[in-house]
Amino acid sequence: MFSLLPTLVFLTSWLASVLTCADTSDLVPLWRAYNGGVVDHFYTTNVTEMESALTQDGYSLEGSSAYVWTTQETGTTPLYRLFNQDKNDHFYTMSNDEIAEMLSAGWAYDTTPIAGYVYPFSICGAAPIYRMFNPTAVDHFYTMDIAEGEAASGYVNQGIAGYAVLPSVDGSAVVSSPTPYLLPSTVTASSASEATTSSCATTGDAIPLLRAYSSIGTDHFYTTNSSEMSNAVAVDAYTFEGDATFLWATQETNTVPLYRMFNQNVHRPLLHHRCQRSKRRL
Repeated sequence: MFSLLPTLVFLTSWLASVLTCADTSDLVPLWRAYNGGVVDHFYTTNVTEMESALTQDGYSLEGSSAYVWTTQETGTTPLYRLFNQDKNDHFYTMSNDEIAEMLSAGWAYDTTPIAGYVYPFSICGAAPIYRMFNPTAVDHFYTMDIAEGEAASGYVNQGIAGYAVLPSVDGSAVVSSPTPYLLPSTVTASSASEATTSSCATTGDAIPLLRAYSSIGTDHFYTTNSSEMSNAVAVDAYTFEGDATFLWATQETNTVPLYRMFNQNVHRPLLHHRCQRSKRRL
């Protein structure tokens, strides 16, 4: 019996060489939230939809799980979203065969039937989106960090749901990185910041600085803590606005603290947050 592995490797290499890669500047975060009450993981690229899940449906924001495209681009395929109302479970797949199987088992296309667009193969620097399943709770959990998936208690690995490009902070593709972070699409890195030097902080350690706004308090609020952001949205009536930028949670080479201050007494009942860097030179 001969092995198909050399042929598969050849085909994957051939696909990577002949396909034009999708535009990474069009990537958007696939936000992840979790509801411990019904035990369900929920994923969406729509900030308004995520806001509703946090404020009305009992979900807590867990950050961005991957980066995908919202419209079909070269070489990409739809990542479909299904939902089983009786089991409170969202299911994501790019496979038509899996869709047929899940539809017959009680799942249906969700109100947003396409969660985004991903690569069907490991091409153009794409890395796997792993699907984990908890048969007891009937919950599907998706992550690009295989260590996170395998550490999830009660979950088993069901394979790969699709492939997504994991950009670094400066927008360049990082193959098989577990840290899917990208600058907001309207921001570009300066030539100075892109300079290669051993004194730069590690871009792979950068995390999103999440932003929210309260029209009641006329206040913008920023945090890297997804639980704190969930509380601000669910309890303090803030509206989640996505990621503002990327920074480091611990001090690294040539970085300084970004302090957060709060004034509860300015123009009561308005609440005001202010961020200010250290007086040390950057």
